[in-house]
Amino acid sequence: MLTTGINEVSAAARTETMLRTARALGIPRFRMNWYAYDGQRSPWVQLEEIKPKLRDLVQLSREIGIQPCYQNHSGAKYVGAGIWDMAMLMRDHPAAELAWAFDIMHATIEGSTSWPTEFDLVRDRLGMAYFKNFAWAGKGHRPATLAEGVVGRPYVDRLQQSGFAGPICLHVEYLPEGTVKDAAYIKEAVATSRQDLATLRGWWG
Repeated sequence: MLTTGINEVSAAARTETMLRTARALGIPRFRMNWYAYDGQRSPWVQLEEIKPKLRDLVQLSREIGIQPCYQNHSGAKYVGAGIWDMAMLMRDHPAAELAWAFDIMHATIEGSTSWPTEFDLVRDRLGMAYFKNFAWAGKGHRPATLAEGVVGRPYVDRLQQSGFAGPICLHVEYLPEGTVKDAAYIKEAVATSRQDLATLRGWWG
């Protein structure tokens, strides 16, 4: 998976060159950049504006042989935060040509108890499963270790029941800010990553 800022075909951003280079390096899929609502106009109008951008990107990606994946992200400005809007756009394209990088943390923040329905909406075009966790904090939320947060084993159960065999990406977002030049930070990052990986393996059985 290559993380990119790509959500349309742009000569200025050298979209085609970047994707062809990625595929030549053996990278089979890339995470797209988000589409965003402007908070002023009708969401329906803005979704219609996204359609041709998405169509052109899917077409180019198909020609190159690389799969675009869209990550859901919580928040009012993000297209796909509640899954439904982006899922409707995706229905115009085959699952093999446009997939989800499904983020269970953001799905749970956004939908709370409705995350199983959101998972069912993405299940048939799931390109990658993101794992990270959070805990509610007053009226907001904070990043948390995989073991202590709201997300738990039921998500893994659904992945296994669906037959998902794609890649998994583990995010450790609760670490304090640091630098790779700081040996103590690197030590902590490795230790916490191992801890979360052990939790995930325990869930997976």
